[in-house]
Amino acid sequence: MIEAVPEVLEIGSRASRAWRRRRRSSPRLHFAYEVWRFIIAEVMATTDADPVVVDTFLAFAAGIGMVPIRKEKPGGLLVSVLGPSLCAVQDLAFGGSAELEAIDEVRRLGTGLPRGTFEIFGVIGLSAPCRIAWHGDEDQQRIAAWFKASYLGQG
Repeated sequence: MIEAVPEVLEIGSRASRAWRRRRRSSPRLHFAYEVWRFIIAEVMATTDADPVVVDTFLAFAAGIGMVPIRKEKPGGLLVSVLGPSLCAVQDLAFGGSAELEAIDEVRRLGTGLPRGTFEIFGVIGLSAPCRIAWHGDEDQQRIAAWFKASYLGQG
């Protein structure tokens, strides 16, 4: 199964539903993009997860020089922190409140962060946020269609 399965809320096949149930109790190890720079490894596990497997993931991550972080939430800490910011800038850009460059400049200069939000999209790609938005409410679907028409496949 691909990582996109949890982003799609309605999956029809019994096999996919069974896989999702199993996935909730199975720990997952998730690395950030550019692992050579951002050295976190999130171990996402529920209380149902086998503690031996969780400990093995944590030890493995530490053993390869990553900083292991345990989180009992789907998507992990990184996505939980970035998600609202990414959604907010999508709304700003789609609504015509600001150009992409201005949004990035405000984030960089106003926070001291090295990348603006759309520059982060450049690292993670637009396809995953658009895939998520396609399964959101009507406003999110309009934003996804706008991003697809304006940016995906544009080079």
